[in-house]
Amino acid sequence: MAELFSEYNQFKGIVGGRINQSVELTSLDPFIYEAARKHIVPWLGSVYATLVAAGSPTQAQTVLITYVRRPLALRTIHEYSKVVSVELSDSGMHRIETETRKSSYRYQEKQFQEDALQKGYDALETMLFFLDSNRATYPDWVATEEATAHLSQLLNYAKDFRRLVNTNCDRYSFEALRPIIAHQQLMICQSAVPAEFWSGFMSRHIAGTLTTAEKVVRDYMRQAVAYASMNEALQQHYVTISNGRVYVQEDTGDQAMSDRKMPAAGSAQLPANQIMADRYTVLWKNYIRNNPNSFPTVFDVSSGGSNSNSDAWHINNADEADAAAYELDMKKKKGVLQL
Repeated sequence: MAELFSEYNQFKGIVGGRINQSVELTSLDPFIYEAARKHIVPWLGSVYATLVAAGSPTQAQTVLITYVRRPLALRTIHEYSKVVSVELSDSGMHRIETETRKSSYRYQEKQFQEDALQKGYDALETMLFFLDSNRATYPDWVATEEATAHLSQLLNYAKDFRRLVNTNCDRYSFEALRPIIAHQQLMICQSAVPAEFWSGFMSRHIAGTLTTAEKVVRDYMRQAVAYASMNEALQQHYVTISNGRVYVQEDTGDQAMSDRKMPAAGSAQLPANQIMADRYTVLWKNYIRNNPNSFPTVFDVSSGGSNSNSDAWHINNADEADAAAYELDMKKKKGVLQL
């Protein structure tokens, strides 16, 4: 019996016309196993093994299994489609054809595989959002490292990316951006605020208890992170790392196939995305500065805040503001040395 699928109709009911009745569940079994370890376990962790081993699943497990089956079935179809049209024997590899059935064209294979790939990732996002929305029901998932990694990002859903920045970003595209998003969050958000504030801010973000003011800052942060991530992706992810080399991957007209070419030196340009990222970074910082009472852990005690650490933000009092203005004025009056 295949993992999480006790009968063929459970699998067929999800993938629909992508396969016909001639495909047996036993043929899909090894691909289900591989797809689960590659695409599902990295998000569910030990919870997946618990679901597989559950001889009599609880009601909560039964509901979760229905959400897990869909991305698992679609990703299985994608993996299975890579090898189903060839057969290995003692005489070599052969293309499988009959008098009534001919092999598909390359562009048809590519369209079929891309559809299963994208729909599988979209179903994966639905599964994650279900778990996120029902954390009280699935505390065993919340306790895993995989859940922590997912929940600790400010921007962890493609739907939020589409809402805030780009309407054309599906979950598959979002997965390519995810490591960059985590890096940008660290560099332009976490490193820019006091550690005490960030710790509490992220705890409330994960718990879903952010204040109204903090939600405004989070949206500005998300937009800054999203634009900065797209900028970096345009400069780095237009290439593919494969077989020990770096390629530019370009689609051609030959049955929708792709060519691999060496990247041209200096081809990455700084687009407008970085300008947008900088603008939203200014917005979230200014919002905090203009509403200090809503963010006490950002500011030091002398500024009316509650943070006594050295990384706290400081608001100049009247005397300090006058001294700073005087120092700036003196700098402007200094002579300019020309070489």
